[in-house]
Amino acid sequence: MRSATFLVFLVCVLAWAGVAGADDYTGASGGNYNVGANWSGGSVPDSDDSAYIRNGATVTLDSSVSSPIELWLGGATDPNGVNGSALHILPGAVLTTTTGSFTVAQAYDASVSQSGGSVAVPYFHMSESGGGDSTYDLTGGSLIMDYNLRAGTPTWTMDIGRGGGTARFTQTGGYVSLINNYYLNVGYGPGSLGEFTMTNGNIYVGAQQFNVGSNGGRGTFTMTGGRVESRYKFQVGYLGEVGVFNQLGGTVLQGPDEHMLIGQCSLDAPYPALGIYNLSGGLLQVLGERRIYIGRGYNATYGPGTGQLNVSGGSVVATGGENISVGYKGGCGTLSVSGTGYVTYDEILVADSYEYAIPTGCVNVSGGLLNPRTDFSLGRNGPAVLNVSGGSVLAGSGSPTNSITAGANDPNAEGVINVTGGRLSTLTNLLLGYQRGRGTLNLSGGTVDVGYNTIIARETPSSGAPGRAEVNISGGSFQGKV
Repeated sequence: MRSATFLVFLVCVLAWAGVAGADDYTGASGGNYNVGANWSGGSVPDSDDSAYIRNGATVTLDSSVSSPIELWLGGATDPNGVNGSALHILPGAVLTTTTGSFTVAQAYDASVSQSGGSVAVPYFHMSESGGGDSTYDLTGGSLIMDYNLRAGTPTWTMDIGRGGGTARFTQTGGYVSLINNYYLNVGYGPGSLGEFTMTNGNIYVGAQQFNVGSNGGRGTFTMTGGRVESRYKFQVGYLGEVGVFNQLGGTVLQGPDEHMLIGQCSLDAPYPALGIYNLSGGLLQVLGERRIYIGRGYNATYGPGTGQLNVSGGSVVATGGENISVGYKGGCGTLSVSGTGYVTYDEILVADSYEYAIPTGCVNVSGGLLNPRTDFSLGRNGPAVLNVSGGSVLAGSGSPTNSITAGANDPNAEGVINVTGGRLSTLTNLLLGYQRGRGTLNLSGGTVDVGYNTIIARETPSSGAPGRAEVNISGGSFQGKV
């Protein structure tokens, strides 16, 4: 009886094993995905199968197909060690995976082109830890991340470069949507390199982070057109070796649910953080009362989170009542405006908020317009420098009470203003050395225009000590009362 029971059990196991498992594409290059004879199992992979295209073939998908558990191109266990497996997704195609990933390249190089159709998967990886290079060219159709395809409500990722090899995603049309609890990572993990190039189309990140260069990875996002909407955190250089976002055109909408961070690190993270955002055209708009942090946090091993926002064209516009923080909580930040660049925000705070280390910040204006509508504070809790060599700085246009302040609140606070050209204007007051801070104005060219008063070394009852101030004028024009 026991032998009969075991035999029945063994037959059941063998029957199950014959249904579920790996199904390899074995057809010729140029064959169709939706032909059963092209697969090792004799039928198109379905919800009991993991599908692999790893024999170097180019496969076409142009219709709706059964949903495999997962789909791999160029897997780690390629029996022949062949690079070059490719999938062409055409209009009319419908592809989903039931619970697993859509992975492009692990140990071997692989590529995908999508000109139409719909791809919907629980998560998506390119160049997954094995060293293979990958490319994905999206010219039409949709690529959707949706964890409703998998039970539970975990946090999943769309990774362009994940721990090995080089991943390149090019979008000239179509739609990328992360509609639930998803991270979009361009360059994630040590050894990864992710590159995303966008000339048209749309990207939507709804409920989690959009990271360029994170957790030890290197990432670059280059945008000349199209639209990116990130409702939650948008981080360029987040605990990453380096993250770079180049915007030459198009529209980036950030918020209203979280902030933008350029160069973000934490005290005990095992990675440095360098983030660079270059805007030379188009619009970067921050929605709601959300900040842009440029250089935030400090790491005990690697030093400050370092960030740069360079605006040589286009516009940075905020609709809410928050600020740009240049150097925050031990970070080191630089904001540069040149050419025809335009930056308008309610407040700009430079070297703000001490935590673990003294923050530092620098603002350079050589062209364009920098417009802090209410308060422009240089050196709140650390050293800060404003260099004006061209263009214009206009402060106080949105408030009759606030001002430009250099050196405020803290003995570590030091604000230095160097004007060698261009125009520095405040419709209200210029304060040098406020509440124990130290402020310096060096004017050798250009114009400084103060609407109300220039207040030097101001003391308030709560500070217990006066500020310190210095004014050096060797050229240029000073207009206002001292």
